[in-house]
Amino acid sequence: RSLMVGVADMRFAPDLPLDRAMVATIVHRIAGAPDATGTNMPFRDVPAGAYYAQPVLWAYYAGVVNGCGADTFCPTQAISRQDLTVILYRYACLAGIADAAQSENVLSGFADADAVSDYARAALAWAVENGLLQGNEAGNLMLSQPVTRQQLAAVLYRFAKLEGQT
Repeated sequence: RSLMVGVADMRFAPDLPLDRAMVATIVHRIAGAPDATGTNMPFRDVPAGAYYAQPVLWAYYAGVVNGCGADTFCPTQAISRQDLTVILYRYACLAGIADAAQSENVLSGFADADAVSDYARAALAWAVENGLLQGNEAGNLMLSQPVTRQQLAAVLYRFAKLEGQT
């Protein structure tokens, strides 16, 4: 579906951690690359000519991403499993694939369930219920672990099943 491209010619870099700019760009592609022209960039650290400028702009005004500060996006910051899940969930709600009412009981089976941030509880419950995220052998969701490109590719494959596109 051309959601992910290589980091260079003939190089995918599967173990490279995803950054916030990459995630905004991929979600923008999932949405069909809607136009964000005419809206003002709220983040001073997103240059107008950057490959991710339009995706960040669209994702912010669509309610899919937030900044990491009042006027910063932190585009090169690695994204955690928890924050990636929140972004995918917000997009899924926007697209009508998910709703905001999620049972959080499904999280209780994970050893690190108490570490889930309040803002991420519904998103993580949705992701676990729908098979997007799974715990490791120790029963942890690994919330703060950075997501690699190969891990996101697996999550996107599962996400496409929710959209009915596999």
